[in-house]
Amino acid sequence: MQIKVLGISGSPRHGNTDKMVSEALRGAESEGAEIEFVSFANKEIKPCISCHKCQDNDGNCFVQDDWAAIYKKFRSSEAVIMGSPVYAGNVTAQLKAYMDRQFSERKFLIKNERPLMPYVGGAVAVGAGRHGGQEDTLHQIRVFLQKKGALVVGIRSPHKQLGATGHANAVGEIDRDEWKSWRTGLKTSSLAGAYDLGKRVARVAKIFKAGLAALGM
Repeated sequence: MQIKVLGISGSPRHGNTDKMVSEALRGAESEGAEIEFVSFANKEIKPCISCHKCQDNDGNCFVQDDWAAIYKKFRSSEAVIMGSPVYAGNVTAQLKAYMDRQFSERKFLIKNERPLMPYVGGAVAVGAGRHGGQEDTLHQIRVFLQKKGALVVGIRSPHKQLGATGHANAVGEIDRDEWKSWRTGLKTSSLAGAYDLGKRVARVAKIFKAGLAALGM
């Protein structure tokens, strides 16, 4: 069963988060998924101004920037993997602005009975410290995806986590983020966790889509 997995990197630069999300997409592709990558670097995504004009315009946001094109990709994918570097213990301003702007679809979501795409989601976070706020950032992404109706999955490798996390600061450091797993005694890495996340997201998305078809939805 064919599915599309969208990867979104909420980083304002092309760096370690881009690499982690791309590696997750590589994992999804290994499961036969069609993949697409979107980076927020060099994108203009303005904050929501709470004008509420979208509520009387079929959910179309009036703010003019790159948001609408990304949103269209979001809602046309069976699964999405969203990633962010840790900024002040949270997602980036760019990613938070993207999330807030999806308020525009509120009325449409309330009236819709069939599950909307994406059906499945996954979260990625990269911090400058080993315990630098990655789990808080994963939580923010997971809450957003759940509010949008997605089933959010975690990873099994190197150990069970809410999503894929990385420890890196300077661009390229993520390639060296490796360690020996205390559980298996084998060497693993942040990129390996991202790859595992992508595989799991793709598998669950195919199951979800097949289930909808079986139910005639």
